[in-house]
Amino acid sequence: MCIKLQELYPHQKAMSEPFSRRENALLLAPCGSGKTLAIIYNWLKERPTRHLIYVLPTTTLLKSIKQDIVELIEGKEGKPDAVKNLGYKIVKLEDTKFTDPKLISIATDYGEERESKLYAHDIIITTLDSYIARLYRSSLTPKRYRDLPIARIFNSTTVFDEAHMYDNYTHTLARYTLKLLREGGAHHIIMSATLSEDMIRFLELTDYTKIRVKDEEWMGFTGKKQIIDVIDTHDFPSKVDELIKEHDISNALIVCNTVNKAQSLYEKLNNGSRSLLLLHGRFKPEDREKNESLIREHLKNKNSFIIATQVVEAGIDISAPCLITEAATGDSMVQRIGRCARRRGEEGKIFILYSSNDKPLPYNRPEVESVIKIFKDHLGQYDLSLEKELVSSVIPPSLTGNVEAKARGIILSAFTSLSAFGDAWINVPTRNATPIYLYFGKNINKDQNVMDNCVRADLRFLYGLDGDLSKFKYYERSYNEDGKKFDFKERKTPSAWCIAVLKGVSYDPVLGVIKS
Repeated sequence: MCIKLQELYPHQKAMSEPFSRRENALLLAPCGSGKTLAIIYNWLKERPTRHLIYVLPTTTLLKSIKQDIVELIEGKEGKPDAVKNLGYKIVKLEDTKFTDPKLISIATDYGEERESKLYAHDIIITTLDSYIARLYRSSLTPKRYRDLPIARIFNSTTVFDEAHMYDNYTHTLARYTLKLLREGGAHHIIMSATLSEDMIRFLELTDYTKIRVKDEEWMGFTGKKQIIDVIDTHDFPSKVDELIKEHDISNALIVCNTVNKAQSLYEKLNNGSRSLLLLHGRFKPEDREKNESLIREHLKNKNSFIIATQVVEAGIDISAPCLITEAATGDSMVQRIGRCARRRGEEGKIFILYSSNDKPLPYNRPEVESVIKIFKDHLGQYDLSLEKELVSSVIPPSLTGNVEAKARGIILSAFTSLSAFGDAWINVPTRNATPIYLYFGKNINKDQNVMDNCVRADLRFLYGLDGDLSKFKYYERSYNEDGKKFDFKERKTPSAWCIAVLKGVSYDPVLGVIKS
C-alpha cells in the first residue's frame, strides 16, 4: 500500500517553472531533500522535451538511481505518490506509442551496458563519460547513426546530478560542454548539494535560473548528527576496528579514499561475526551488480557494515547511524555525511580519520588539511555553517596549465568533428588519465564473454605495478561486422580503452582486483 500524496517541498514545486518554460536551471538542495523526485515529477508533468537524459558522475551506483526512478513512477510503499498519480506506465521501447505519451521507456547507457544505443528511450540514465562520448560523435555509436544521438541530446532535457564530483580536467571539459549546450539551445539542469559560488562562476552558471533551499530549511530534511572526533592515525584499519569496539558500533558506513585501503579494511574487520559489504570501482560487472543489489537492505541487520570508496558519494539513498570516513575535500565530505542519519528523526555519529604523515591520495594535502581544521573547529556539531565552510573550501580549477589546456584542445577537436558532418570522430578522454580494461579470463582469444571478465581501471594502475609496461600484454578490440563479434588484436604498447593482461595481479569476487 502506498502512502498518501506527499505535499511537494517548495524547491520541488519551484522546479516546475524551468521545465514549463524550458529554462536552464541550477538546483541547489541538501542531501536527502528529494532532488530526483523534483526532476522526474516536473519533467513528466510539463514534458518540455521528448527525452530526459539523467547524467551521473560515476557508473558504480547508476542502477540504484534507475531503481529509484522506476519506483517513483510505478509507486512503492514508502515513496511519495506524486509521480505515480501522473498516470505514466513503464513499458519496453517497442511498446511505446506516439499516440499515447503516458507509455514511457527507461534505459541505461554506460560501460558495456548499452541499452539505448541511439538514445531512443524516453528516460536515459548515463554517466558523464558516455554522455560526452555520444555528444562528440565518438565511436561508441555505429558510424552510420553517429549524428542521431547528438540530435536527440539537443532536443532533450539533460540533468547533471552532483556536478561537483569531477577532477580539474573533467570540470574544464564540463565547462565547455555546458557552453556548447547553451549555444545549441539544449535544455539542461544542474543539481548539487555542494556547488560553491566559485564553482558556479567557473562553470558559467550565474545566469541560470537558480532554485535554492532556504538556509533556515537546509538542515531540516535529515536527522541530527554530530562530529564526535577527528583522529590522526597511521593505521587506518586498526583504528576503525578500535572505534567500532570502543563505541559499541553495530552499523556503519565506512568510506576510504583508495581501493587498496578499502580492501585492507575489509580483511581487518572480517572476523566472522560481522556482515560486511565492499563497494568500489574495481569489480567485474557481475560482482559489482551483486553488491549493488544488497546496498539498501544491508544496514538493517545488527553488526552490518558497508566499506566503500568515493562511489557512495552520489546516487545512493542509504542512511547509516554512524559514519567513519577518511578526510577528503569539502564537497566530498558533505556528500559522505549526507549518507549518515539521512532521514528526519534519526541521529548520527561521525568520526573523521586522517594521517598527518601520509599523502591523502587521491587528494592534495593543502585542501584536505583545511578541511581537517574546519572539522576540529566544529567538534560536537554539524550544522549549516559547517557545511557552508566545507563547500567554500573547494578550490575551482584555474584555466591554465597542462590539464586545462588538454581539455580545451579536446573540445576544439570535438567542435571540428561536429562541424565536419561526415565520418570524422574522436575518442574523448573524460578523465585526466588513460582508461584501460584489466582482463581476468583464461584466454582472451577463445573467451566468448571477454568484457564480462574485464575490470575498468586506468593507465596509472599499471605504472603503480611496474614502471616497465612492456612486461604486460595489450589487446585492441574491433567489431567484426561479418562475424557479428569482437576481434582482439595484440599490440606492443597500451592505448586508451585497450585490454591489458597482467602479471602480479589477481581477481577475487569479494575483494575485487588485488595486487599480488
